[in-house]
Amino acid sequence: MTHATEIVVLLLRGGHVLFLLLLSTLLLGCGSVSLRDMIYEDDDSTTIHTTNPVFHKYLDKLPIRTKTPVIFKTKKGNTAAVCAIRTDGYREIQVDPRYWSKYGDSDRLELLAHEIGHCDYDLPHNNNKMGNGCPLSVMHDTVFGDPCFSDYFDFYMTEFR
Repeated sequence: MTHATEIVVLLLRGGHVLFLLLLSTLLLGCGSVSLRDMIYEDDDSTTIHTTNPVFHKYLDKLPIRTKTPVIFKTKKGNTAAVCAIRTDGYREIQVDPRYWSKYGDSDRLELLAHEIGHCDYDLPHNNNKMGNGCPLSVMHDTVFGDPCFSDYFDFYMTEFR
């Protein structure tokens, strides 16, 4: 668990939700996903999901593995997917089916690799670009797609070593 995640969990356990939400609004402009959207409680906070079989085809094509369940869940706003972290530390990758249905295979692979980067490797966003305009990282805050993702697939996967 990263230091930031530990702080979030401690603040939530201590009842400092309002402070945490204010802090996240001021400091954590993580794309269009706020910390409030990442930290959640289910109606039944003991719910543990398993990966939806639809995702196996894509996860099997990635040279990285995840222990984090991947599920479909409609998200607010323009968010295609998130690494959702429950207050008890449980994590899952939530993919909005509206975006998934519009994406081709390459975009789907990129989206899953990106969210695995957050959930399993605690990687932050990296919006730096190469000289040719392609993102320097699969952790770019938007799905950038082809030709960059396919052309630099092996390079992007080195982030997970």
